Amino acid sequence: MMRHKIRQISTEKAIKIIALHLERIGLNKEDANRFLNDLQASSGLFLEQEAKNWGFAHLTFQEYLASSHILDNNINIAWEKSVNNSWWYETFQLYTAQSNDATPLIQACLENGSVSALRLAVDCLKEARALDKSIHLAVQDRIAAELESSEPQCRQLAGEMKLDQRLKSLPHIDEQRDIDRKYITCAEYQLFLDDARAQGKYHQPEHWTEYTFPKGSAKTPICGIRAEDAEAFCAWLTQRQGGEISYRLPQETEAKNYPAIEREELATWHKVNDVYDLCWFRGTNEQRVYSILKKFYEAPLSQGYALANANNLIFDLEHAERALNSALDHALARRTRALSRAFDYAFSRDFTHHLAPALARNGLDILAVALNAFDARAYVDSYAHSRARATLDNAFTRSREILARASLDRDSLSYVALESTRQALSALNNHDARASELIAHAREALDRARHDIGHDLIHDLARAFARILARADITCPVCNAIEQGDLQTAQQLAQTERLDSNPVIQRLSVLLSKLLNCATATTVLELRQAWRNFVAQITETILIGYNELEKRNKRQLRSKSNYSEEKNLILRLQWWLRIIIAREEGKLDAWEGIRIVRDFK
Repeated sequence: MMRHKIRQISTEKAIKIIALHLERIGLNKEDANRFLNDLQASSGLFLEQEAKNWGFAHLTFQEYLASSHILDNNINIAWEKSVNNSWWYETFQLYTAQSNDATPLIQACLENGSVSALRLAVDCLKEARALDKSIHLAVQDRIAAELESSEPQCRQLAGEMKLDQRLKSLPHIDEQRDIDRKYITCAEYQLFLDDARAQGKYHQPEHWTEYTFPKGSAKTPICGIRAEDAEAFCAWLTQRQGGEISYRLPQETEAKNYPAIEREELATWHKVNDVYDLCWFRGTNEQRVYSILKKFYEAPLSQGYALANANNLIFDLEHAERALNSALDHALARRTRALSRAFDYAFSRDFTHHLAPALARNGLDILAVALNAFDARAYVDSYAHSRARATLDNAFTRSREILARASLDRDSLSYVALESTRQALSALNNHDARASELIAHAREALDRARHDIGHDLIHDLARAFARILARADITCPVCNAIEQGDLQTAQQLAQTERLDSNPVIQRLSVLLSKLLNCATATTVLELRQAWRNFVAQITETILIGYNELEKRNKRQLRSKSNYSEEKNLILRLQWWLRIIIAREEGKLDAWEGIRIVRDFK
């Protein structure tokens, strides 16, 4: 049955096979028929699943008996031809668990080298009863070499093996607890990231530019993660291992009494009375980080502002409204909806959802390049016409796929431009005389769409800033230029007004200049970085506003019950952004890592 890859055989074939063996002990065909029915009634191992069709109650019985048959009869298997065949996967695992030497099977897996064969090698390694030590090491080395693989399945397999090896060797604290004295690596954390992203959840460090770890860092500790991400990893690991034993972050005493034996410059997340904090190998390491941070930015920095309690470092919009009311002006506070979108763009870890404008613009740019390159001379030269049409067709397909990922409204200008291009392509394919006219129309539609993407938010924020200045009888040429859609002139004016004698206009020109960078970003990563810089500039402006308000009416401000809380909130956000931006630019290393505790309670 295994050789023919079937799970059922007819009654006639079953009796014929059984009769051959019963004849050796003096029984006949009728006895074979009775034996088949008795087997079903007494054991339930082999059943008549359909009329005149028999099979094992579960495929595992068939696979186990097949593996035993191979061993008992010393059957030679062409391993190299079979290890990549999923039908034999469980059978070979069961064979390995019973065999006195599984070396030939696992050696064939290594020689085959496919993902399925390597996965079989890893699983057989776990089950192997006897195996040459050299082959055991060869499997580990071969799989470890795949940690940096560009093939997701190979990388996943290598990460799983590394994580399994870690869990087998956790040092004991006592009968109830084990603690890891090494940090979780990027390759292991990537397993969690991949599973989470499949569910629409994102837990990668803010400074990463991709959903996967940077090249060359598979074996290095995962750093720069939020505390709640570290705890989510522990919850995922508990579920992955079956849920009977729990994994968690260490408590403060556990982290200090059993410090990490690697990377002294890192800190591990732990909990103190259900509040997240960082535990350092030495206090001097923490002080070293503080001294480095103070070189990046001149704002006050005290313990806890930027190094721990990550939940409080993420901007709380409800509190932010009150801070904006106090520091920037009521007019801007009424525009917090626009600001909340800016914060979404700045903090998003989903590169395709909140950052859809840059993604859509990228798709339209691809189409625009192809359309603009479609020279009229292509109509004369049939070969050139064919090539140009194929290029445009490919660009249209790519652009349509990208716009679909960007999840824009179907009535947006982007989809209007896409439809115009489709009509132009149809005319070209049908040799329609209107093709040239339709291409020109599609170009115009693309230009309008590319200008429109993401600019609604830019306009909203510019209007809010203009209203603030209007209340102080100050006009804003930059805001006016933005309102008219002339972003190039707006950027030039912003650069000029940085030299204005009025410090308010100076600060606003810097703010608007960074806002305009958001409008001109051409990639997802450029847009995210531009929004982060813009939001950081907002928080800096707010802090300046607090300082100036304190000078004018310090007593009144201090009498407000939530004044200190709001200012600290803005200061925390400012530092959090400065840290993320510095890490993104490669100017600052991350230090927040994960160590785990296995709890048998």
